Amino acid sequence: MYYRLFYALRKKLKPFFFVAEYCTRVFWDVVDFPFPKGLAPETIYQRMKSILEKMGCINHYLSIMAYVSNSETFPDKTAYEKAGINIVTQPERHRFMLRDMAWWDVDSGFLPNFGKSTFMVIISQIEPSLLVFLEGLRNAYKVRLAVPDEDTSLSSSPNLLDNTVTFESLYKSLLLQEDMTREVVVPPLFYPPIQTKPPPLYYPPIQTSPLPSPPIQIYNSPGVFLDLPESLLLACDPYRLNSYIRTSLCFDDDFSIMAYVVDTETSSFPEGWVDAFTSLGITIIPQQAELGAPRAHKMSLDIVLWALDNTATYFQPRDLFVFSGNVKQGTDFYNALEALRDRYYNVRVLPLLETSWPHPHHQMSLRHCPPKEEVVGFSHGVASLYKQNLKVCGVSVFWDVQGCPTDLSVILQALRNKGYRGMVVLIPYLDMDYQGDELFTYDGYACVPSIKVQGDKYTKVARMLLDILFWAMNHDDYARNLMLISQPSKDIDIFVQALERRFFNVIFKPSHEVAIDHRFESLCKSPPHPNSQTRLKSPCRTLTDLSRERNSCPVRISWLVDTCPSKPSDFWNLFSSTLELKGYGGFESVIAYVEKGKTDDEVIKVCTKSGLHVRLTPDGDEFGKFNLMVTDMINLTYACGPYNFLVISSKPFRDVLCDTVFEDLKSRGCNVLFETVDYMVTFGSTLWSAKSFLDTSFTDSSQALA
Repeated sequence: MYYRLFYALRKKLKPFFFVAEYCTRVFWDVVDFPFPKGLAPETIYQRMKSILEKMGCINHYLSIMAYVSNSETFPDKTAYEKAGINIVTQPERHRFMLRDMAWWDVDSGFLPNFGKSTFMVIISQIEPSLLVFLEGLRNAYKVRLAVPDEDTSLSSSPNLLDNTVTFESLYKSLLLQEDMTREVVVPPLFYPPIQTKPPPLYYPPIQTSPLPSPPIQIYNSPGVFLDLPESLLLACDPYRLNSYIRTSLCFDDDFSIMAYVVDTETSSFPEGWVDAFTSLGITIIPQQAELGAPRAHKMSLDIVLWALDNTATYFQPRDLFVFSGNVKQGTDFYNALEALRDRYYNVRVLPLLETSWPHPHHQMSLRHCPPKEEVVGFSHGVASLYKQNLKVCGVSVFWDVQGCPTDLSVILQALRNKGYRGMVVLIPYLDMDYQGDELFTYDGYACVPSIKVQGDKYTKVARMLLDILFWAMNHDDYARNLMLISQPSKDIDIFVQALERRFFNVIFKPSHEVAIDHRFESLCKSPPHPNSQTRLKSPCRTLTDLSRERNSCPVRISWLVDTCPSKPSDFWNLFSSTLELKGYGGFESVIAYVEKGKTDDEVIKVCTKSGLHVRLTPDGDEFGKFNLMVTDMINLTYACGPYNFLVISSKPFRDVLCDTVFEDLKSRGCNVLFETVDYMVTFGSTLWSAKSFLDTSFTDSSQALA
């Protein structure tokens, strides 16, 4: 409430908000242009003030901000600060100079006669990001630049070029002037860049050192799944096989192994062998010899089920090893593994173990996935704002159309009688040779396009179960309602139990006892009480107090992209849907930041028409997108506030300038959220991967599974 009152009143009270007069500020890179030797701090200050007075661009106060790379340059900062020269220590001097200009631009807008404000920039080269900022300044400043004689970066900006002096000229002016004896007037406290005590609301503290990183967490154990050929299985005892596998993978930590064998082979095991395998952490899973495809399906389902219970993140990836000859490009098995790779699982597909072992070339030198340094903000993500009420949440109905013919009216009526009031989404699965109407419409249902599956009935059910597992992954913070309309099986029972362990509300599961008829309602579960629902433990989604306080504030999205999307309206809708499901009131704008050379005018027109605003950054500018994004975010605080800012990128990033600006925004009452584009696209859906919306396909990176 305090922040809202401040932002509401400060424009109306602008003439009375500050009693001090406006000032002139000098942004001085002392590494590029050192202070003249032998001059005292007071002399430097007074001579610079005299120079600016002769240029006709001095106001009542002068504030000098001097940027250095390390603190050793000025061991006695106190003397300079007393003289009105603030020393800013930052390795990335030019970028932090840009940040300070942006904040000064915003805060100067609330001073009386702000249009008369002037500033000077002393820097070796006007980099592209700084040039874009200077050309786009909202306020009518008098800008003076000091650059080397040979600098040509201003050739495209005649207005700035006309107000430029050279280093040589400035240096002579500083040396040749007579010493001034007037008293130094230190600028008012609402301007200095370095705070020694808690700052006022309207100017945040500026960090002069990188933020500390959270401690690295412990390593996550891998998942190992292997087909065991009969020749290898019968050639050794469990202890020797266990030692060989673990030595081959070069892992020191304990981990479990899922081994798939032909059903007939287990009957030839010596007594006690299966128990011996189990005691060593190797689970033997027998499969019928004549069912080659179901064996691969079973393996793929178990792998995704393991992934559901063993979450991987950008900061805590997991290793996944698959020994199998059934991972073939174009199959659901292959696509599922590649989708897991996109979800930070380090997938390695390896050939079947051989009988001629041990042998030197069998020792696999595999690169493990160590934990990554956490990034400020991305370890929280976008968490749901409110506790889900399953009575009003939607219900997803996964339906095997031919395997379990169903009267849709019975399902809908049973749900309403049980107290479910949310939208019912029908997801039908068909055989590839299905000849009927593929568009299922029924009053009261929202129906997605039918999913046709090539193969036998087991293939279709396996695809449906894979969709359910990825759908469960895409609801990572709160569970949802679902129904599974299919023929009963042992595998389905296992998956239902896994979902219920994660608190998903399985309203109906296949049963041998009753068909979908008038008795159906008796087998459907009623919605649980809202107070009994449990938030899922999502490792990268933490609800903060500031998010709760800003739940009704609009969201402004800043999207860092490599190339502009060909279907921007799809992204707009998906971002909107995710924020709505998370409980946010909506967003006001989406700004995409992209390099000029990676898009064209036609794509920009399509994006603009769909509501996606495109901001171009200079080609080759390593930090161009970051610099432009943070200056835009700073500038938005002038118009109104506070906001929810949402930063979307392809992967988490760590940038010292962004980190400090985000902290500045939070100190002014703004909430800064972070998320990856994959998460924003897939949340709440059955998508295995976001690639279909990122203009790529599953097969684009098949080398990762080779």
